[in-house]
Amino acid sequence: MHAWPGALIADAVFSSSSEQTTWNELEERRRTWWAIFILDRVISLGSRRRFSCPEPAETDVLPASDAAWHSGDVSAALACAVSTPFSILQSPFARLCQSAICISRAMECRHSSQQVPTEQSTAVVTALTEDLCAFSAMLQENIQLSPDEGEYLHLLAPRCLVWSALFLLLDNYCCPEKLGNEPGYPLSGSAKTPEEQFLQVNATLVVRSISEEAHSTSLKIVKTPEDCLQAQGHLVRISPFALDALYCSMATFHWELQESGDETVKVCLENIKKCLRRLGERWPLALEYLTLEGVYASATTTRVL
Repeated sequence: MHAWPGALIADAVFSSSSEQTTWNELEERRRTWWAIFILDRVISLGSRRRFSCPEPAETDVLPASDAAWHSGDVSAALACAVSTPFSILQSPFARLCQSAICISRAMECRHSSQQVPTEQSTAVVTALTEDLCAFSAMLQENIQLSPDEGEYLHLLAPRCLVWSALFLLLDNYCCPEKLGNEPGYPLSGSAKTPEEQFLQVNATLVVRSISEEAHSTSLKIVKTPEDCLQAQGHLVRISPFALDALYCSMATFHWELQESGDETVKVCLENIKKCLRRLGERWPLALEYLTLEGVYASATTTRVL
């Protein structure tokens, strides 16, 4: 089977020999396109590869209410535009689409920041960081206000993808030294500007904060009894899209541990490992991340010695 470019797949999804005759059919095609878009963005997280699927226009439509879709209730088939503010309440799948757009914005900002003056790039990164942090907080608020105790599972994937977008955006700005643009990011030897220093402090605080949030989420999963996870289907409902953020959190805790030697950081690291082992029962990819973490730990320890 040949791999199709994302644009061709999108065209294939919406092309048909006849016009759609029901809202259900149109919504199914729309959700299929968004699923392709989400997967394309998630794949790019680790590889930093260019996207295959085109960006949606601001006037394009997000998926409708999940409840309306599942029940076929056309009277509740209200959908919002891509440009809709994060503050407007959305169903979990629409939230997942919005979080994938966050990855697009982070990747675009990461690439464009190398092409513009420092003051301009730091301002753009700071503004985007604030937007993504606000979205993460909004998702947490949705979870807390929901009467459904399992709502954190529905919104876990969107939250984790927003964290992944923040890790992607801020990774290079956390280092106290100024980095060059050459392969391998060697030290440039020049001092940081005040704007770069401000961004460094802010980026470090944000990365630590979302790592701690990921740790809290890991504890919630680990502390859920095994029989409850299996009986209630919780383990099946945890998306593999959460794994990248958990791995990035492990890398952050490794970094902190090497710098400070703080034993509380070591405890956080071990708790996330336990969570990934638990998730490995459903998603083998979680165990692959643990293998990568072991290689990363050995490499950092060797450098310190």
